[in-house]
Amino acid sequence: VLGPVWGPFDYLPPDPLPEHTLCVGMRVSVPFGKKSAPAIGVITGINSDSHCPTDKLKRVIAILDTVPILPASLFRLSEWLHHYYHCPPGEAWNLFFPKRLRSGKPNEWPKRAGQKKQQPSTTTLTAPPQSPALTLNADQITAINTITGALKKFHAFLLEGVTGSGKTEVYLQMIEAVIQKGQQALILVPEIALTPQTLSRFQARFSCPLAVLHSGVSEATRFYHWKMAAEGLAPIVIGTRSAAFVPLKNPGLFVVDEEHDLSFKQHSGVRYAARDVLMMRASIEKCPIVLGSATPSLESLYNVQQQKYTLVSLPNRSGLAQAPTVRLVNPRNEKTVSGISETLKRKIAEHLGKHRQVLLFLNRRGYATVLFCQSCGWKARCKRCDAHLVYHHKKNCLKCHHCLSTTALPTSCPDCQATPLKPVGVGTEKVENILLEWFPDYPIVRIDRDVIQHPEALQDALTQIHTGAPLIILGTQMISKGHHFKNVTLAGIVDIDAAFFSADFRSQERLGQLIVQVGGRAGRAEHAGEVLLQTHFPEHLLLTTLLQSGYTAFAKALLAERKLMALPPFSHHILWQAESKHPQRAIDFLSWIKDKSQQLTEAKHMDPPADLQILGPIPALMEKRIGHYRAQLIIQTQDRKNLHIWVKHLLAQVQTSPIRTTARWVVNTDPQEVL
Repeated sequence: VLGPVWGPFDYLPPDPLPEHTLCVGMRVSVPFGKKSAPAIGVITGINSDSHCPTDKLKRVIAILDTVPILPASLFRLSEWLHHYYHCPPGEAWNLFFPKRLRSGKPNEWPKRAGQKKQQPSTTTLTAPPQSPALTLNADQITAINTITGALKKFHAFLLEGVTGSGKTEVYLQMIEAVIQKGQQALILVPEIALTPQTLSRFQARFSCPLAVLHSGVSEATRFYHWKMAAEGLAPIVIGTRSAAFVPLKNPGLFVVDEEHDLSFKQHSGVRYAARDVLMMRASIEKCPIVLGSATPSLESLYNVQQQKYTLVSLPNRSGLAQAPTVRLVNPRNEKTVSGISETLKRKIAEHLGKHRQVLLFLNRRGYATVLFCQSCGWKARCKRCDAHLVYHHKKNCLKCHHCLSTTALPTSCPDCQATPLKPVGVGTEKVENILLEWFPDYPIVRIDRDVIQHPEALQDALTQIHTGAPLIILGTQMISKGHHFKNVTLAGIVDIDAAFFSADFRSQERLGQLIVQVGGRAGRAEHAGEVLLQTHFPEHLLLTTLLQSGYTAFAKALLAERKLMALPPFSHHILWQAESKHPQRAIDFLSWIKDKSQQLTEAKHMDPPADLQILGPIPALMEKRIGHYRAQLIIQTQDRKNLHIWVKHLLAQVQTSPIRTTARWVVNTDPQEVL
């Protein structure tokens, strides 16, 4: 049954039987539980008997399809998802169906622009005239030849190319070879923000239908493009992480761009990682997969060391572009205003004076991160989350960036009634205000989630940037990767120091990736680029390694640390998360899990992995979020196979115990954050 329901369930076939043959993979309408409306399910097996008495079985109400909707390869992938991510099988199946099919509607072409329902021709989606391929350098030619030589068989490639090395052009020419063989290519990008840019590049190169799948398009459009991909009418499919599950009639190549990006990990429902899902799918479909990045994840680099992936390198920028120069600025040594040092201010003026563009990165929204009372030390905190409220100057309010609650700005301190209250810290709104004061003759294009709330707003901002006119781009993570801004010659990173104190062991890996990615936006054309990095810790060892020896040496040093500490990728984690409105119930639930693990070993005579560690339970780093108290338990071992067997047996214990209803809980395989 589709949804977060553990199964499967046995049903009798409908009476009378349909004329067509019943097959695994068809959708059915069934009575389920006490619900008056029928549920939608998928046939996963047809047997002549059942473990339940026949007179206890309900009948299927209707068979909704005449043929299976999904190919057998995706049926296998669904089974893998269920077992690897320890999720209900119905929830795994849910990922493969558009909303229209999950609700039981017919799998037929929808109406388009008032026309009758009909299957589109291969020219339904038009594209601009085909643009010529760019001239390649020797490294790009080698990369294309290496990867296209492995078509029609499974092979994993890690395409490591410095920022501006022309990875997209390599993708384009690889995909051209795939299309010429009558096959389809699936390209995943991490953010919706990158989809319009990627789409325009592909439309300019290929005069063939493209299917686009992400949450920014309507459900009707998504289903229409899903059908085009499933029936082979779209040779190229582009989308975000959910596109990893779209059926393809003739799969030929999978590409994951910016494979290191955290956006590929799902943080609700099934906690899948789209990169890993697509890797398994490539193995099942027997086609090559390319993971592209200027800053590969440590997991991917480790798989290269283990000879599971083949490394293909693009060590140089394409064309005349050169790597930018990097300079560290210590704010302790000079005056700063709204987080901007005198050196950075001077450099901004210098590059704008040359009719260039400047990019400033600050990963904090709002005006100030804390509002506090100077008399008694009171700080504005969210009532539903363990977090400070962020001051937004333009809307004159306090906002929680976790539960999104908004409160009016207090006129005096709630504890001692003192005035005024002081905003402390720097966000993008505050930096924007000081830039408008300093550089009134130049536009400020701010790109963060407070300003960019729909795809059209993002497209307008990118269009303004791509005119090449001198301006300042100010933003958060949304501008840190993938974008090609030809006239940006200065990239300023306002503040990175929080990453040095994070409790997450992956924080320094992400810091290195961020510095390289943001710095890589500068000097991507004929003009030289410059990067200014503001930090109070310019002598930090890993930072020095990154800037002096490059990302490869930086990653090598981090891998050595991880190996010493037996952390991923040298071990495997499953994070058991629980939450409850009651302060103690999440901890109690996870304590029961830990106790049951010990009882399981003793009563069932099961031998856990030799190096198995159960860490916790402990409160989450942000214990209270959206009114719920959260806790977590980490199960760690180097033996991945036995780890999953162990967790499967623990799950069986949970599902037969009343404890399962005392808290909301989820099993998170290969967690990317421990927050």
